[in-house]
Amino acid sequence: MCADVRNNNQIETILGSWNLDHPQIGEQFQKESDRLVFKIKTDSQDFILKGIPCGVPETTVESNVRAHLFLGNENGMAPKLYPTKTGTYYVSNQSHWFYLMEFSDKMCAGSVAAAVLTKRGNIYKGMLTI
Repeated sequence: MCADVRNNNQIETILGSWNLDHPQIGEQFQKESDRLVFKIKTDSQDFILKGIPCGVPETTVESNVRAHLFLGNENGMAPKLYPTKTGTYYVSNQSHWFYLMEFSDKMCAGSVAAAVLTKRGNIYKGMLTI
């Protein structure tokens, strides 16, 4: 069973994995989901912190990260992912896998890009969850 990390102290601890300037936890999206999705505000820009439940295999999280890096960081078709202080793109706290992405209008575009790549039979088929 996963521990509950929905309180702000635990989210603040997770945010410490990234180099963020004065992060503030904003709105929580998809509250009815077992995924955690928070808007994170900083002095320089806004982000989305996404938490995928621990029951999801790490290989799936790695696939999501690779897809986001390809679609977002390399091709501008989805939100960019940001590396942690150690250079990885996701962290775990025994309850969720977390990654940090840009907050932008590309969030909808990323879903469209994932659908197009799925239809084309691309290697990233079904791996991207935005």
